[in-house]
Amino acid sequence: MFNGMAAHFGVSADSLKQEKSVNGLSFGQLYLAHAIAKVSKNEVGAILTESKGKLWTEIAKEKNIDMKQLSDDADVLEKSIKKLQKSK
Repeated sequence: MFNGMAAHFGVSADSLKQEKSVNGLSFGQLYLAHAIAKVSKNEVGAILTESKGKLWTEIAKEKNIDMKQLSDDADVLEKSIKKLQKSK
């Protein structure tokens, strides 16, 4: 899972593991933080800070991000992770 997300977002798997652990995130929350940061061109740390006081949908709306766009991106990530798992 970490390797698939790392390849998808262009960050290291170790960074993702650390962010997940330090912030107590689920994989879904970790995905949302990176997806919103990528689309809105914000630092993931800033998005994680915002997530402590707001819902993910609120953050996305404030950044003018279409939730359908995030859903489509999640589908792409899921397919790439399944492909990675099959190649092992």
